[in-house]
Amino acid sequence: MSAGPRCQTHRDRPSSFRCRSCRRLFCDECRALAGGDLCGRCELLGSLRESADEKVEIRATGIARPRKKTAARWVALALLVLNVAGVGYSLRNRASLSPAVREAFSDVETVARAVERNRDAGHRVPAALDKLDPPLPAPIAEKVRRGEIRYRPSEDRTTFTVEAALDAVNGPRP
Repeated sequence: MSAGPRCQTHRDRPSSFRCRSCRRLFCDECRALAGGDLCGRCELLGSLRESADEKVEIRATGIARPRKKTAARWVALALLVLNVAGVGYSLRNRASLSPAVREAFSDVETVARAVERNRDAGHRVPAALDKLDPPLPAPIAEKVRRGEIRYRPSEDRTTFTVEAALDAVNGPRP
């Protein structure tokens, strides 16, 4: 006595149809509620696939997973790369920057070099800019006094930040 094809889900039952989507054999109990030659799983996955809210991709394993938005990812990555390249070009090509911004860059570099030259034996930076030897040039020291250039050492004084307020360089906004 031959056993014949069996249901993919219920191995103890004979198959009565082949799913037209996944091509597996199933019994009548596994048939989709809407009828036809679809198994219940393929009917569910088909409704997910057609749903406007849930766009899914059915993988070889038959598991529904969110569709990868590869085109959108590539576009976002390309825009990010272009943005970074543009900023990098602008920062390296100072000739394209306004004179006020070039001056701010130069002032920040001058302060940073002076701070680096004044590290102590423990390789710590000065706590304040007024203790630099030699002192900062008078125009830069005046900008520090007015708050147009800010110096902030870290708590342990191993690193520091120098910032130039471009609003102060460009003048007040209307």
